[in-house]
Amino acid sequence: MTGIPAGARLCSVIALACVSVAASLSPCPAASAPVYKVVRSIPLKSHFATRSDWVVTAYQAQQPSDPDSMGDDPAKLCFSRTSDKRNDCTKITSGMSNDPGFQYNYQTVKRLGIVPLKKGVQALEFQAEFSGGGSGLGEQISLWTYDQKGDSFWPALTITSNESIQCKVISTGRLAGYVISADAVWQSDKGEAHFDAHQFEITVYRFSGQFYLEVLTYLTTQKYGGEGEANPTDAIGGEMTRIRSLLKAIRQ
Repeated sequence: MTGIPAGARLCSVIALACVSVAASLSPCPAASAPVYKVVRSIPLKSHFATRSDWVVTAYQAQQPSDPDSMGDDPAKLCFSRTSDKRNDCTKITSGMSNDPGFQYNYQTVKRLGIVPLKKGVQALEFQAEFSGGGSGLGEQISLWTYDQKGDSFWPALTITSNESIQCKVISTGRLAGYVISADAVWQSDKGEAHFDAHQFEITVYRFSGQFYLEVLTYLTTQKYGGEGEANPTDAIGGEMTRIRSLLKAIRQ
């Protein structure tokens, strides 16, 4: 099978285990399926020195005619090569940990690009957004790495959040290969409004082999963001000194 397949809150982080990509993939939709458009396509051979001429393409469904509707068709990430007769596509969805029957379909492609993880190692970064109308948004960010032996791409890290999430891939210095995410914790039981400043949950992942491992998580003391407030907005930048100190303390 191919390659591909292809880092208040209810946030689930999936550092995906080494399972065959084929199991998670489904063929691209038939003619009766929603109409998808290409958002971006990237040839991967020159970036990853792949054995095959892999190309990755991000798709999203065309918007409904109703201007107030985002639709409910998930974006797709598809890998193809000239030697195959079809694409292998992953629909961008996720369930909620406390309600497996509820599923988010991330409709909008926000980013598809190549990012350095550390010297000599790159990854494909994909970000998609869910909107159910109103102010509530969901984000999913995934990093895909190339396995030279299997000539395939693997999901090294997937981060999902109910709110807009901050994420930083560090590619230089002592923390090269680390990923840091910051997710707002909306504490409505303490009187916080949705657009107030919030504490953030910081999570740190370390690149190990082909995948990421979660090595640190904590809730910030400082609040960040908020409309019309004096708090800083960059939670990760504001926490870097503490992050380095905590990682050093746990010898990471």
